[in-house]
Amino acid sequence: MDGYNWGTSQSWSSWQTFDQVYAPTYARLQQISPNKPIIIGEFASSDKGGDKAAWVTDAFQKIGSAYPQIRAAVWFNTNKETDWRMNSSPAVFDVFKKELAQPGWVESWPGFEK
Repeated sequence: MDGYNWGTSQSWSSWQTFDQVYAPTYARLQQISPNKPIIIGEFASSDKGGDKAAWVTDAFQKIGSAYPQIRAAVWFNTNKETDWRMNSSPAVFDVFKKELAQPGWVESWPGFEK
């Protein structure tokens, strides 16, 4: 599955929580096959219309607790329609460094210093 918090970056969009983006699809996948692992193939948040650092913190906490079948998640790290990048601000990048340093996430990857 994939999904984005577009925030207010577009005329048609509004700020959404991680749960608002993912809970309906996750629930449907659980109905289909409750024990299969799930990957988020792309996800990200805009910084327009809300607190992106808080959104990322919430996403990591939710993936680790409320969405146990999510086994992998790929951040869409591009600046195009809006700035989706994990380093769009120092506060957002600090959240990524803190969260990814926790057990169970990546141990290292080139170009990303903990």
